[in-house]
Amino acid sequence: MKMPIISEKIGAPMLSRWILPLTAMRGFHNDFNSWNCLPNNQMEVIKNMNCPFCQIKKENILVENEHFQAIADIRPVSKGHSLIVSKRHVADFFELLPEEAIALHELSLMLKQMLTEKYQPDGFKLLMNCGKAAGQTVFHFHMHVIPRYKGNRPSFREAAAALREMV
Repeated sequence: MKMPIISEKIGAPMLSRWILPLTAMRGFHNDFNSWNCLPNNQMEVIKNMNCPFCQIKKENILVENEHFQAIADIRPVSKGHSLIVSKRHVADFFELLPEEAIALHELSLMLKQMLTEKYQPDGFKLLMNCGKAAGQTVFHFHMHVIPRYKGNRPSFREAAAALREMV
């Protein structure tokens, strides 16, 4: 059974009052972030129409697997800066399911190989912010994969972020 796409027209009161109780009656977990169908145990992908990562166009995908897709960062801090984004709308790393964590590692290796062949970086920085206090601004899981090069100094954006962390 396919779940309908939740649009921006459905507010939290309607969601909690109508959608969640209906899904509970139909055998779904009453948890907006993990709508798992109990009869066939298949996870449904829920898309948030206000989330930029729920609306990624196919032509922007560098590499993907069942649970994740990699895209180029729109504000790169180095050549090849990419994001790995979950297909399921979850806020951060701590909401990923075990099979998603495995798929994240697999896609990380695929993306690393692709970026290494294209840009020959000297190393990689992996970065994820979990929660507003950690600097997360888009609350849909994504991990930055940032190629690093010898002699490459941090960008102004990175330096500013590091200073904010110290304050």
